[in-house]
Amino acid sequence: FMKYDVSIIPDIEYNSVGYGFISSSTELARFSMLTAPVTGVKQGATGHSSLLWMPLETYCNPDDRENYHPKWYMEGADPSQFCYTARGDKAEYDLMVQTAAEVMKNLMRTDSTAHFFDFSMTDNFVWCGCEECLRISKKYGALAAGVVLFLNDMTQMVEDWFATEEGSAYEREFYVQFYAYHNILAAPVFYDDSKDTFSVGGDEIFCNKHVIPKVADEWADYTTSVTTNQNYELWLALKGWAYLSEHTFTYYYNMRYHDLLSPLDTFNNMQELYQFSKENNCQGVYQLGSVGQQGPPTGWGALKIYLMSKLGVDVNCNVEKYMDKFFGYAFQDAADTMRKLFEEWRFLEEYNSRINFN
Repeated sequence: FMKYDVSIIPDIEYNSVGYGFISSSTELARFSMLTAPVTGVKQGATGHSSLLWMPLETYCNPDDRENYHPKWYMEGADPSQFCYTARGDKAEYDLMVQTAAEVMKNLMRTDSTAHFFDFSMTDNFVWCGCEECLRISKKYGALAAGVVLFLNDMTQMVEDWFATEEGSAYEREFYVQFYAYHNILAAPVFYDDSKDTFSVGGDEIFCNKHVIPKVADEWADYTTSVTTNQNYELWLALKGWAYLSEHTFTYYYNMRYHDLLSPLDTFNNMQELYQFSKENNCQGVYQLGSVGQQGPPTGWGALKIYLMSKLGVDVNCNVEKYMDKFFGYAFQDAADTMRKLFEEWRFLEEYNSRINFN
């Protein structure tokens, strides 16, 4: 039997990767990885699922006047995101909060294990620009303010339900994540660069204990340091959300998505990114790789998975030591040759990067 030290507590509690061949918790466990136990909503979606809580066909159908609530959705011909302020209509807002809370309560009623949920934006670039959304965005400093205020109210309603006779039977710790992504990457904070300090437009904008932002910056350059100028938005987003929330989650990108077989050198920044995540209250890291690849990963892809599994346990581990172990075990007699090829490839990547030949 393998010898395990059960006293080891991972630096990143939920550390997982998105590669097609790793499709179950059992396979993740082989790498000492764990994914957050998100309960699927309606059609089973565990990400980008906000509209499944209150579907357009149910609540934005003009032929069903009894359930017609167009103010719950963004203005315009494409209501594919919520209006998290209900256009400033308090009665509609309160009903919207109540309806979302009832979805979560029903999931808790039917599943005793359900405690982690997703209420993330639709995966597109549109967002509500109504007068009320813009007003609170200005007040708190970012478009994401509406999402935080709404989820704070919704989760508080569920918390209050636990104090009732009916709800007490279902009481548990619970969390809801949302993607801080695209239009709502930036945290609703005000940052003073000269003092490296944050402030807020009101204490109500702090995420309550149930609400977890999941920072996903698809435009960051993951081949370079998180502290470089081109990664300023990611750096500020992580720090800003850590200021607002007890816990954060992150969603990083690790491939060339236009050519999955052309490797991307994210080894330079990998350890620093894990360290920076831990410094900023990060409870969960997800690394998106080649999710459509069903066979074994490429050699460098396998190395990434191996190192990410080690960094999730100890963000300050000796990465070079684990790289030596990987090449020795994976390539055996060819270890020296493969290590030389690996270093030559990284040299070429660095050269191409410096002359902007990516």
